[in-house]
Parts: sequence; structure tokens; C-alpha cells
Amino acid sequence: MDCKNIPAARDEYRDYVSRVFKLLISDANEQEIAEYLTKIEIGTMGRNLDSDNLIEIARTLHEAKAWYCG
Repeated sequence: MDCKNIPAARDEYRDYVSRVFKLLISDANEQEIAEYLTKIEIGTMGRNLDSDNLIEIARTLHEAKAWYCG
């Protein structure tokens, strides 16, 4: 979703990123991160759920954290 030209949407996405970052630094597992992403997708954005994709996103976030933070 392209939100770069919609200030309110950028603020909303910043909130999501902040929470995901907090989950990552608190060592939340992939399932916990995927559950948070599910809550956003269904509850806030009203989008359809693709749970396999969300688990993969959570896995990728964990890999990025390991790569950047050691």
C-alpha cells in the first residue's frame, strides 16, 4: 500500500512499525509477530488474511534482526 503522499496513513504505519520493532527487541517469536500483523490486517485495515504470508514476513523480520544485530 502506497502511503507516502497521505500523512495520516504514514502516521498509522509508523505506529505499526514501532510495535513490530518492540516485539522484535523483546524477542517475540514468529507466531507472536504474525498474530500482531494479523490483528492489523483484519482488524484495522479490513484486509483478507494470508497467514502463511504473515508467518513468512515474521520470519524475514527475525532474519533481518539477526543479520543487523548479530
